[in-house]
Order: sequence, then structure tokens, then C-alpha cells
Amino acid sequence: GMGSSWRVATGAIMAMLLVSFSPTSQAGVESQGPWSNASYDVAIAEMGEDAYGVHPSYGPRFSPRRELLSWSSGTACLDYTYSTHVGAVTTLAGDGGTNYVDELTDGVAGLSTNFGELRMGALSVDGSTLYVADRDKRSIAMVRLSDNRVFLLAGRGSGSGGDNDGAGTNAKFGRPYDLAMHPTANYLLVTDFDRDKLRKIDFSVTQTLYSREMPTVSGVFCGGGGTTSGDATCKTGESNIAEFESPTGIVINAAGTTAYIAEYAQNRIRSLNLADPEASDAVKVLIDDNDLDGPLGLAFSADESKLYVAVYDDHTIWYVTMATGTASFLAGRKNIKGRTDGAAATATFHFPTGLALWNAGSHLLVAQRGDGGESALRAIRLSDNVVSTVAGSDTQGTSDGSSGGSTATFRELYKPIVSADERYAYTIERNGGRVRSILLCAISSSSSSSSS
Repeated sequence: GMGSSWRVATGAIMAMLLVSFSPTSQAGVESQGPWSNASYDVAIAEMGEDAYGVHPSYGPRFSPRRELLSWSSGTACLDYTYSTHVGAVTTLAGDGGTNYVDELTDGVAGLSTNFGELRMGALSVDGSTLYVADRDKRSIAMVRLSDNRVFLLAGRGSGSGGDNDGAGTNAKFGRPYDLAMHPTANYLLVTDFDRDKLRKIDFSVTQTLYSREMPTVSGVFCGGGGTTSGDATCKTGESNIAEFESPTGIVINAAGTTAYIAEYAQNRIRSLNLADPEASDAVKVLIDDNDLDGPLGLAFSADESKLYVAVYDDHTIWYVTMATGTASFLAGRKNIKGRTDGAAATATFHFPTGLALWNAGSHLLVAQRGDGGESALRAIRLSDNVVSTVAGSDTQGTSDGSSGGSTATFRELYKPIVSADERYAYTIERNGGRVRSILLCAISSSSSSSSS
């Protein structure tokens, strides 16, 4: 757990504040008393440089060096740009010497794992497993988050690519790119960038291989035909079968009825009717707009009225209004690379890749790849579109940070994936193949949540 890492100031004021606790009306939060009934600025000034407390009027607060983003149910969520917390960034898996595709029965310890060049991924519905697309090994890996052990889920791991169906190692991929877990937990959808197809990993149909139950990959769930515009189908043999041109990001709506797929080569996003993928109009164009110059990551707003898009080639973030299918600018400066924080119109990104909504929609997390540097996890506060850096620096590297997120270095971040309890962002790095966790929230003394 993270409790042992918290330091409470030893001054007389803080000693007084920590003497007693009494519940407040804010569920899951314990109040420290007594506090003065002064303004917020005065209240936090009463705290030590690195202290934690819960003000009866203002809710949970950290010291002035730790900027509060939001709170709920005893969770104080912080922008660790201002933190010196040494556990802000942690490597879970990767950069080791053991090839996980060769250890098919027992898997490989996280820090001993050798990945290829990674792209994106998805979290299981119960939050226990992280699935990762390994582009170079043409495989899908799974990281068991209870102990960070890595297993091969599907794909050959070596040799030429393909679109063979079958369970586990009997399946082949071209270059898997992104993953989306269906809300029923029955299957994963996989975009295959090289094969221009959408694949399906079906957990309801398994086969025992290497003493493990391995899911079945359908050879072609959708794509690979030839129709690249207008309505299309996923039914094999039809003249208007869909073809996805260099598919990248994919999301599924909360109802599980529709998937949305970004097509990098066409500056386009298309929808797929998951309830009836063989309908003649199962695949439709949501938007085809050159403002979306090289779309990669996708993420819904909390109410699914907007679809956020990481526009890789232009270094900007846009959103599509779902009701009208129109694109609108959100943040960044077109064709200007950087890692500048601040207002939406002046902030800069450097090859933004993956997106994730966080904290009930208060923030949009943005992974930016950078190029020889400036790889970082950014956050857009959606109430005013102000951009901040959560973790990362201008230097490329593999350091978890000797003094917190602001000194951590990354090698081409590709996607943030928020943990089930929203305390962490799991991040996937392309160059060097690493999976890391970035601490977003610290838990108050009243919360029983545990660390992942």
C-alpha cells in the first residue's frame, strides 16, 4: 500500500491536527481536527511542506506543493508534477532478458520480461489483467497485475505475420496495434495495422495449450475486403466487405453495441455495429476530416457525447461531437511539437498517441511519444482545457525517477490505461518495451483500497 510512503510534518500545528479524527458528511473521508475556519489559502498554509490532511470545509488536501485535482470516497487525486514522491512511477514489466513467448506455461516475472516494440492495450473488466499489443513479436501479451507476471495470450511471437485463426499460439497477427475489451468481458477486439483488419480474441471459446486455457482468435472479424468508404459489412464473401486502412485506436461504447476505429491512412473514424456485424451497413463513416491528420488514440467523454482523438501528425487533440459527426479543436498547436503546459491554445504536444478518460471525466490523460525526448504523460483538465504534465521530462530514458514523476524519463509512451480504482495510469512504451504505472491518486486513512 501507499500509506507507508506518506510523510506528515512534525511541527506543532500538524501534531495538533492529527490528534483526533471525526467523520464528515463526505462519504469515505475522515476529518482531521481542529482546523481554523479560515480561507482555503490559509488552511493549506497551516499544513507542512509535504503533509496530508482533510479540512472539514474543504475536503482532503495535501501540502501546497501537491496540487489537488479532485477527490471522492476518501481518494485524494494529485498532479504529481509537483510531488517529490519517489514511488510516483514504477516499472511493472519489460526491459528484461527472458522472452515471454518462449515461456508458455508459467510465464515470466515482470522485470525479467523481454517485449518487442509495444503499441497499445486494454484492461480486463475486473481490472486484474493488462493486455498489451506487441507489434514486433506479432502477439498479444497479458500482465497479471497481482504479481506483474507476463504471459503470452495469443499469436506466434516470431516468424512471419498472418491472419490465421485458432487458439493461443495457433493464431497469427500482422502488426497488432490497439485493443478494446468488450464490457461483457467475453472478447477483445484488436486492430491489425498491417493487415487492415479487425481481429477478435474470444474468451468464451478456449483450448487447453501448455497447461493453460487459451482464447480463440477469429481469423478475420472484420476487414480485408476492399470497401474503404461508405457503408460496408463484415460478412465474408460480400462485395462490400469493409477494409480498414491502417487501423490504429479502437474504443467500444459502454453499452457494448458499437466499436469506433481510427484509420491512420485515411484521417477517418468509422463505427462498427457489434450487435449485427454482418448487416450490409454494419460499418459506417463517423467522420472523414483532414483536420484529423493521422488519428491514433480514441477515448469517450463521460456521457459519450464526444469522442476525443489524438491527432498524431499535427501534434494536437481534437474531439468529435457524436450527434453531428463534426470535429472540433481541444488543445495543442498544429504542427508545433513540444511539452509546454498551460492554456489549450498555447500548450504543445509532441506526437500524441493514446488517450484515457480519468476521474469520472474531469481529465483527459494523453500519452505523447516524443521523439528522442519529451515523452510524457499529460493531462487536460476538461473544465477549462488547461494542460499539465503528470510525469515525464524532456530527456528520453527508462528512469522511474529518483524524486518523483517530474524526474521520470520515458522512451516513447503510447497509451495510458487507467486502473480500476483510478489510482494509477498503466503506461505502455514503444521503444524498449516497458509497462509502467504512474500514481495518480493517494488514498486517505479512511479508505480500504489497496495498491495494484
